[in-house]
Amino acid sequence: MTFDFQAHRAHDYLYLARRWKSLARRANLLCESFATSDEYELLCVRSPALETTEGIYLSAGIHGDEPASTEGLYLWAQLNLKYLRR
Repeated sequence: MTFDFQAHRAHDYLYLARRWKSLARRANLLCESFATSDEYELLCVRSPALETTEGIYLSAGIHGDEPASTEGLYLWAQLNLKYLRR
């Protein structure tokens, strides 16, 4: 299995946003722009499995030379699409 992060574009935010939008389409998740600065969108991705009273909030961002959190969250989402689709 090959994952997108192996292309070594971990600091390319626009590429990361495209990957999340693609994953959201494949999993039937709601993906919307929460805020925009210049050409950069802050994305909000919601699962239909999220209920009104229970849920979990996951967040990740690239800070300096530390892209591991965004790559880790994206990899987790790829591997857990069946749970996100519920």
